[in-house]
Amino acid sequence: MHLMTNWVRDMLSPDGKFIWSGTEWIPAPPNGSSPPSIMNLTDSVIGGDVTINQSIGSEEIIGQMKNELERFSQSHSGFHIPEGGFSGAILLQGIKKIETDRSILQTFSNLQLIDFCIALEPFGYSQILVDAATIIIEKGKKSDDLELTAQGHLYKAKSLEDIFSLAESIFHADESVRISKLSDNLLTETEGMWASLRVREMTNKDIRLYDERIDQLLERSKEIDYACYCYLLASKAIYLSTENLSMSEEFEIAAYNCAKNDGDLRLEVYTALELANNEIHTISKEELVQLNEKCVINSLTMFANLTSFTIDLLDGLPHMAIGKKFIEIGETYQIPIIKVIGETVIHLLNLSDKISQLDDVMNYLEKKNVSEFFEKLIHSKMVSSDTLMVFLMLKISGVKHELVNRMLELNLESINEESKLIFSINHLIDNRAPPSQIQHMFIIGKNDSKGLMDVKHSLHKLYAAIIIASGDSFSYTEIDPNNYLELDSSQKINNQAMELSSVVNNEQWGQALHLADRILLEKNHLMSDRTDMWILGSTLQVLGISYFNLERFEESMKSLDESMFWNEKSGEDTSVAQELIDHISNTHYNRAPLPPLEQIDNFANLNTTQTSNGQSENVLCLHCYKRPKTTGATAYTVRGYLIMVEHGKSWAVGCPTCMRLHLLKETFWNFLFGWWGIKAFIMNCITIPINLISIIFVKNDPEKLQQVALEIRINSD
Repeated sequence: MHLMTNWVRDMLSPDGKFIWSGTEWIPAPPNGSSPPSIMNLTDSVIGGDVTINQSIGSEEIIGQMKNELERFSQSHSGFHIPEGGFSGAILLQGIKKIETDRSILQTFSNLQLIDFCIALEPFGYSQILVDAATIIIEKGKKSDDLELTAQGHLYKAKSLEDIFSLAESIFHADESVRISKLSDNLLTETEGMWASLRVREMTNKDIRLYDERIDQLLERSKEIDYACYCYLLASKAIYLSTENLSMSEEFEIAAYNCAKNDGDLRLEVYTALELANNEIHTISKEELVQLNEKCVINSLTMFANLTSFTIDLLDGLPHMAIGKKFIEIGETYQIPIIKVIGETVIHLLNLSDKISQLDDVMNYLEKKNVSEFFEKLIHSKMVSSDTLMVFLMLKISGVKHELVNRMLELNLESINEESKLIFSINHLIDNRAPPSQIQHMFIIGKNDSKGLMDVKHSLHKLYAAIIIASGDSFSYTEIDPNNYLELDSSQKINNQAMELSSVVNNEQWGQALHLADRILLEKNHLMSDRTDMWILGSTLQVLGISYFNLERFEESMKSLDESMFWNEKSGEDTSVAQELIDHISNTHYNRAPLPPLEQIDNFANLNTTQTSNGQSENVLCLHCYKRPKTTGATAYTVRGYLIMVEHGKSWAVGCPTCMRLHLLKETFWNFLFGWWGIKAFIMNCITIPINLISIIFVKNDPEKLQQVALEIRINSD
């Protein structure tokens, strides 16, 4: 690694014929003079290599700094190395003085402040940049200078991102876009859109905010400044990232090449870092080394560290070392967000290592610094799919902690396909979906990205390990996308069901109707395939719930009624649909309203309908649809998982014949899956006889119906 502390100070070789680039000696210009963009020996500002002459007064240092700032041009966006180079040593001496006395910034002219903000970014010191940008905004507002104000907001957005004030960063970036449009400053507008979208993507906020404007300007690419074009390409890469990853990467590499040609080192560095993580359109190690050398030679310390670090990543730097290095860079250059990224990596690694030891996980999450850190992430919504996956793995493993629930219940505006999958699986787990339903989520599709396939594989392995002792098996075959030509019906339906689950989570009922109708086009397949039949029942139930929320009650009742038939046929829960049907009947068809649970004296009344003469008649048993519902049954369940045991009760209401079958079914499952473990074996020896004896005493019993219906209501709430 090209650590800053290890870079030599003597840039020129003893004979004056070569210059050290950071990795090798390269020929020096004629007569041993430094090339225009290369610092002299005294300008090697690398991790403390500069010796500041303390005898020089503050005024002289600041004066020299202001002279250096005049080298920078404001006709470009981003960061361009001034023609003839600049002295990083002088700038760093000035920064050190300003760090101890912010009032020095008040002596800068407007142009000097802007140049200072441009020059400061490659060195870090984000809080100083915040203060300088604030002064620019104040001066711009005071003089009614829209262009100056917009630039101030832009620099403040960048600096606030670095200090982890992400919501404020987005606000100032959007302000820079708004104001620059008023002043017709396309350079600031395009850079502002990119700054806003970067943080929006980071915090899972709406990244389609500027898509129309970006496309509009790209259509005029021949008319606009080349620098604007670079930032438009980078912005489009961001807003395509959640819907077309391959095309997003194409725009990303186009933005990188554009920035390289334009000489915008800032955009070149940031796009290079993104490209290093891409699946298809990526960057070679050789290109990164060349970029790193450019940063080293010009004493751009933070940029040099970031590119050097990325080279180490490509060389296979261990994950724990990655986290520690991020923290080191963040602390050295006073950029808190980089430190936060490093801390995230380390915490996720620690949690992953402890995932099989639930007590250790709970103790780790209870640590004050850990809980406060994740609270900060949740508040900022800077949550990646990697973070969500680790927390879902904790949940699958049986970890019950408030932080886990809050992380997986985040309401994010814009998420990638990996996060959509994670939220969908979490939704199924929360709704106690059967393993067969969750298993479908792990099917590898033809168009899955590498990232999505990796998430499916990781979750698949863990989920299989957790349920394997219960006897449930995976009934699908994973598909190699390289050898698969077309998705079959089951996969298409599964993909649509996953999308429907996400839409329902966001309560987008109109869109849910559209997606449900698309799934129901495959109704014949779903009716004939026992494995996928649950999708038919679930889709009809979602259709009914969507109609209900859109106040289309007759259509809701029809869909819910049909969903109960198919859910019952496939062995799925029907209580949600039944409860909603009862609610619609009672509140929208002039029947008695549903009383509060605590006020119900005869709960069996909920299972009857009122006839025209006021008499009560029994509702049909929802298990056979032949006999009236007149009793209830409680079966005791035991499931052994070698070292763990899960036990409980399974309630049902219906006719006596179906209730006997319910007790027999649960006894059968106990007989198959209740012996895996010593504790489970002992409990099963008790529960099986109880269930078998209960079968003998099943009969028409309104009081039993009332009691069991109450238990179902309480436990479903």
